[in-house]
Amino acid sequence: MEAGMLNDPDLSTAINRVHARLDGLARDMGNQHSVLSEAIGGLRSDIRASAQISSENRTAIELVSSKVHALELKEAARAGEKGVWGAIMRSPALAWLVGAGATVWAILGGHTPGAGQP
Repeated sequence: MEAGMLNDPDLSTAINRVHARLDGLARDMGNQHSVLSEAIGGLRSDIRASAQISSENRTAIELVSSKVHALELKEAARAGEKGVWGAIMRSPALAWLVGAGATVWAILGGHTPGAGQP
């Protein structure tokens, strides 16, 4: 290069502009890196919080599931009890025997309707 080219004001201005532009781009990249780092840090926090919530939900679901299972067992036992008494009460033969027994008891025990009343 010739010595005169280095002293050219247009070339010097162009170099200064390129230099300023590169400095601006470097600052922008630094800012973008900072913004991305903050965003990634926020995402990490969100992921950790989500994992914690997920763990709490899992625990709550297991608790509710065990309670539902216990209630189902109680209901099955209750249905079994009602089933036996329901079968007895729905049976015409047993109903007839209970009715006959109550009648015999009332007659022999003197507990007929209207007995002893003036």
